[in-house]
Amino acid sequence: MEHIVQFAVNIDDERIQSIMEQSAAKQITEEIKQAAHGLSWGTTLNKEPENIKAIFKEEVANYVKENGDTIIKMVVEEVARNMMKTKKFKEATEEL
Repeated sequence: MEHIVQFAVNIDDERIQSIMEQSAAKQITEEIKQAAHGLSWGTTLNKEPENIKAIFKEEVANYVKENGDTIIKMVVEEVARNMMKTKKFKEATEEL
């Protein structure tokens, strides 16, 4: 026997975007810190500040390019976990 159940879920796009940005920023910051330890600071510090900024921008872009799918997966899992804790979600699932 099959049952078809329908329920509405209100999705806050701005909140999801904010969570994604925060989560990605934290992860990218940690990766940059780890990558920064591997840089040759003796030569890097002798460069102009704009060049250092370019190096970090490039590192961030490479990280996002290489790990974009993982970042998105982590954000979606976090959003799902947070949605399951909401009153509306609990009410909707109790009706099932």
